[in-house]
Formats: sequence, structure tokens, C-alpha cells
Amino acid sequence: MTLVYLSNVKEASSREIEIGTGLRQPEISLAINFMSDNKWIDSRMIRVNKKGRPLRVYSFCVPMETIYAFYELKAHKDYEESVLKINQLKVLIQKKDYT
Repeated sequence: MTLVYLSNVKEASSREIEIGTGLRQPEISLAINFMSDNKWIDSRMIRVNKKGRPLRVYSFCVPMETIYAFYELKAHKDYEESVLKINQLKVLIQKKDYT
């Protein structure tokens, strides 16, 4: 949800993401940290009304195609791992039937 929200705006604060997605702050923080670790987003501090603590706003720094490619590759890897596990299970079951 955070990824989709950010893809539809130029930049947003955590609070704006929270309101726009209906997610809670801990869920947003996890998503932001994941995207930040993958170097998909930039953040910057802005002052609101020159009072209080500055807000951190987030925006994408890579094209969405980069993110799509990441998830496509992940899906392929997950699929291959599942097929491998199923094949290993078949071998184990066949061995058990004949011993």
C-alpha cells in the first residue's frame, strides 16, 4: 500500500501516507525502511510553519520499472524454490514407498 501510494504522488510524509492508505505508523515504517534499504526512495526534511520538528518527506528516486523487475525476479525465484521443494518431496516419498 505504501509503494502504491508513493507511486501516485510526487512526495509524501509518513502522516500523509498513513492517512492516504489507512495503514498504521509501524507498517509504514517497515515499508519505508525496506524501500530505503533497496535505495528506491529519497527522503528530505521540510519545515512546516517554521515551528516544531521538521517533517521527513519521501519520494521515489528510481523508475517504477526497477521495482517491477525486483518483484518479478522475486516471484520467479520463489516459484523455482517451490518447484525444487516439491521435487525433493516426490523423491523422498518414492524412496519411502520402495523401502
